[in-house]
Amino acid sequence: MPDARLSRVFAALADPTRRDIVARLAVGDQTGGHLAEPYGVSVQAISKHLKVLQDAGLVSRSHAVLAAMDEDEDTTNRRRGAAS
Repeated sequence: MPDARLSRVFAALADPTRRDIVARLAVGDQTGGHLAEPYGVSVQAISKHLKVLQDAGLVSRSHAVLAAMDEDEDTTNRRRGAAS
């Protein structure tokens, strides 16, 4: 494993939320909304964590997860629009 990739892996795993996401995804696929629930963060925040993990080669983003994340974002945007 080249030094740069190893550094990305350690940097990604330095964050406790990302370590927990990896552990949860090791059990099975989850939607962005399900991943966000225990942390009280937005789907967009989880998406950023997933991008770091993906760049480090620790997770892959399946079509199902991306589609579900898009649905969650659409729902959030509709709720924001209704609240305005």
